[in-house]
Amino acid sequence: MSYYQINRIIKIDQLIRDLGKASREKILELNGCDVKTLKSDIKFMKSITDSFVYDRKVKGYKYRSDFDLFNFANDQTLLIYLLFKEILKTENYIPIENNNILKDLESKLVLTTLKNVKDKISYILSEKEKINFQSVMKIIEALKSNTLLEIKYDGAVKETTERRIEPYHLYNYQGKWYLGAFCLLKRELRSFSLNRMLFIQNLKNKFNPESRFSKREIQEFFLDSFGIAVGKRIETAIIRFDNNLIKQLRNQKWHPKQKSKIIEISGVPFLEFSFPVSKYEELIGRVLRFSPYAEIIEPKQMRNEWLDKLKLTFRRFCDDG
Repeated sequence: MSYYQINRIIKIDQLIRDLGKASREKILELNGCDVKTLKSDIKFMKSITDSFVYDRKVKGYKYRSDFDLFNFANDQTLLIYLLFKEILKTENYIPIENNNILKDLESKLVLTTLKNVKDKISYILSEKEKINFQSVMKIIEALKSNTLLEIKYDGAVKETTERRIEPYHLYNYQGKWYLGAFCLLKRELRSFSLNRMLFIQNLKNKFNPESRFSKREIQEFFLDSFGIAVGKRIETAIIRFDNNLIKQLRNQKWHPKQKSKIIEISGVPFLEFSFPVSKYEELIGRVLRFSPYAEIIEPKQMRNEWLDKLKLTFRRFCDDG
């Protein structure tokens, strides 16, 4: 249930309490929604209470017995409010200054008990990376108009380069913003960190976003694999955890397409995760956090890089010889 649906449901409830009924016409006018959305909201109201019925005599919906919507809706609104509060506090996930969203959500917390509870529940969002608001607006404008961007990019290894890119997708990945684009210099799809864009300018040159790749190809390249893809092919990662971590990790989801299973080797249970991967560094780092109880099985190249990091760590800090 989204915040927007909660907001519409609350307005329907208020209509019934103020006018004794909520006609279809009044609901459509008040919520500014279409008939399809109205039917969905009506279906939802009927699913949460048998008291919500249509009365032909009054030509509208009403409660045939007492029903307190906020006993149902406010708990969900509370969690959404607390999440939005943390997100907007850093201006990282939503890089805007708009307290009206929070005020609107907080106004729905009408019960005193919930107002007290909101100080006892928290979302802690880690790895926040603040970005320039003007850069985001320039990128959004380019996405809307399908026009090229000129950027000056600070390379991770090489020197700063100037590039022209076709922007395809702007996304926040674990607290950091990236722009998925076709690089005219490298002639391939790339992910560009907004934090490393030293300069960005909108150009008037238009391009057809579907002339090179389909929407599905863009989705697969930028969003369907573990790690930010940088021109690498997508492979299947297999991570194995021994018995010490099964209880801790068996219900964790590292990727939307993850498959999890318990296997036995010589009578000993192990937990295995498998999912798409395109960039090794981030996944290797996460597996290292669970050493010595986690092992990378596939792909072979990622396994070798993981083993190299373990050997280097040992030689640097533990090998006196």
